[in-house]
Amino acid sequence: EFEVTDYPVTSVKLTSSFKAVAGYMKSRQYRKANRDVFVLSQGGFDMHKEDLLHEKFQEANEALYGFVQELKAQDLWNSTVIVMGSDFGRSMNTNSNGGTDHAWGGNYFMAGGSLKGGQIIGKFPTPL
Repeated sequence: EFEVTDYPVTSVKLTSSFKAVAGYMKSRQYRKANRDVFVLSQGGFDMHKEDLLHEKFQEANEALYGFVQELKAQDLWNSTVIVMGSDFGRSMNTNSNGGTDHAWGGNYFMAGGSLKGGQIIGKFPTPL
């Protein structure tokens, strides 16, 4: 009854985690929940030797896309906020191993149907 049948089948952990959350959100009426908070994680970003960041971003993008589509199908998109963040930044230039090193700050973004988007809060670094 709480199965999310149209969700893509994948071996990507983040996508599977979002699918589990979507199924749990589908049961909200039976749980009598006014609001839920779910915490998911995606590791593998500490790339000192090889820069595969584009692959990690692709995984995150596909996982988010599927989750947003499911939220829209459940008519929950306008009452949901997704917050994603990183616990540390990465350098913009590659190191001698073709990877990246730790850098200052982290990054966060929010998405949701009722958010006033299109804003960047803070300042870009001077080189950008």
